[in-house]
Amino acid sequence: MNTVLDLVFIPLYATYLVLLARLFGCARQWVLAAMIGAAIFDYIEDVLIFSTLKGAGPLEFIPSLVKWGLLAVTFIGIGASMLRGDATVYSFATHALLGLAHLAAAALHLLAIAFGGFIGYSWLELGNKLFAITILVNVAGLLGPVVARWFPGSDITYIDDFCRKRKMGLTSGPAVQTTPATEATKQ
Repeated sequence: MNTVLDLVFIPLYATYLVLLARLFGCARQWVLAAMIGAAIFDYIEDVLIFSTLKGAGPLEFIPSLVKWGLLAVTFIGIGASMLRGDATVYSFATHALLGLAHLAAAALHLLAIAFGGFIGYSWLELGNKLFAITILVNVAGLLGPVVARWFPGSDITYIDDFCRKRKMGLTSGPAVQTTPATEATKQ
């Protein structure tokens, strides 16, 4: 069942990565080729898993390693683009953290590929979990403006020289007042 679901998951993650690469200005041909190659090798891996389940010897090892390597190349391209900060989707700090997270996921994948025979392949799972966190951050960040329309914020008005006015008995109450956000501040 997991492999059957993977047949649906592959185009979803491939599309996500292609759109993410384009969003952050990393729609270079080598990144897109790596992503498409990863998806193709993922399908080859699934075909070989199905044949293994039918009794053939396990053959999916090499396509799996190629897939993970191509995904690492894709993560490197996207992560480097985020670190360059060409696109202004998020703040500099968010770009930098997401870029570093993609590069770290790529490094974990490459470590597993290079040294998996010695250290095991659990680094792939760790890299995937890190990548999943970046997906959640992007979903939250990119859907933020949509959610903000449903839950508008507030404008904050500061009372000038509140302390001085309070000492003179000219004002009472809070130093800050909130009012529903205006259209200008929502944008």
